[in-house]
Amino acid sequence: MSFGKKKPSSDIKLNRKDYEKNQKKIGNEFERLMASYKQDFDSREFKQSIDSDRISVVLTGNRQVKSIHVDQELLSTNWENVEENLVTAINQCISDIHIADVELMKLVQDELADNLENILKKSA
Repeated sequence: MSFGKKKPSSDIKLNRKDYEKNQKKIGNEFERLMASYKQDFDSREFKQSIDSDRISVVLTGNRQVKSIHVDQELLSTNWENVEENLVTAINQCISDIHIADVELMKLVQDELADNLENILKKSA
């Protein structure tokens, strides 16, 4: 009886090759799905308002500031309060975008899982 290392069989190499091929298919499909959703997500607008819409900010999904509104009456009041409210509104938008981004990733993962069998059958 020999206790040395066994030489890998050709079946194992084939399975590893198939595994790598399937991983590439899954990766390509994930990239395709993300690209299709991400384009819409990046242009989506996220708005937060403070003080009954007297201060509002709009950011896009790719975290670009699209607009900032401060009611004229507030500009003549305590500027520190205005700054604090602007920062709060922007941070809330960023938080909303992060949550939506996580939800998007979950959606893509679920769609990928639901279609896994079809993905692996493609050009098998």
